[in-house]
Amino acid sequence: MELRSNRKLATLLAMMFVTASLAASASAQDAIVPDDFGSISAAVFGATDVDGDGTVEIFVRNGMYNEDVFIQRSNLELTGEDPRQTIIQGNGGLPAVVYVQQSSNVTIQGFKVQGGGAVADGIEFSRVTNSLIFECWATGNLDGFSLGRSDNNVVRRCLASNNAMEGVKLRISNNVEVNRVVSRNNSDEGFQADGTQNCSFLNCRSRGNLSTGFDIDRSIGATILGGFATGHIDAGVRVRESSGTLVQGVRSDQNENGLRIEDTNGSLFTMNAFINNREWGIRMENSTNDDFSSAAGVNPAPGDNDVTGNGFGTVRVD
Repeated sequence: MELRSNRKLATLLAMMFVTASLAASASAQDAIVPDDFGSISAAVFGATDVDGDGTVEIFVRNGMYNEDVFIQRSNLELTGEDPRQTIIQGNGGLPAVVYVQQSSNVTIQGFKVQGGGAVADGIEFSRVTNSLIFECWATGNLDGFSLGRSDNNVVRRCLASNNAMEGVKLRISNNVEVNRVVSRNNSDEGFQADGTQNCSFLNCRSRGNLSTGFDIDRSIGATILGGFATGHIDAGVRVRESSGTLVQGVRSDQNENGLRIEDTNGSLFTMNAFINNREWGIRMENSTNDDFSSAAGVNPAPGDNDVTGNGFGTVRVD
């Protein structure tokens, strides 16, 4: 069973990260680690825009880099050769193994980031705008990927696994897109948006996290579109104290409840499969003007959602 699991993980990583080394080799680089700089941190601090294209491009060859990386400069692209073999091993000296602060137009791609343990996140954006995390793997950290007070950013085609808290956490951020990210076997939520506006989780997959698959708290206009949540101790999808949420085309199964909503308003839950959960397909409390179908009007639960095969029944209103 362990061998099969390892093979599945290797296949998943190969599918997710196959383009990283190709993209890196095709791009002009201003600096190469360790050829030009002995460490990633030294390159981030010292590299210049040699080709004059407005962005400092740093390419990092395969290897183990034992360092925390602090980035506080804009117009930077940091690319690892292969996220299975370009590894940043943190030591807990910063809030994150890769900590990006007060910057814009930053790209982090092609790394495995680990070693934050219970004190540091894998990759963290703090007050960062218009930036991208692409094809990275965060494992063995506090949160895998954390974005706080950071607007107009994208996290795409990444893997967060075996972190001490959330796989992906968005806090007090606006217009963040999390796209085709896998979050698995983390010790809290798979994906969390807390105090956000207009953030989206698109075709993301949450499996086997110890709390909730997707957790939307105190947010406005959050979207969960496509993907699945399976095998969680709590709900597959949970929405609390939020308004204008859209949950569409999500499969939520083998959780405590498929969907749990509390103190929500003006949200739409449509064409989902809340199936084969231990308790209820949909459990709701203080739901106001929430719609459960794409048909005209405000439609009561379950609407056009599939809520079959749940242990306690289809819908519970507390």
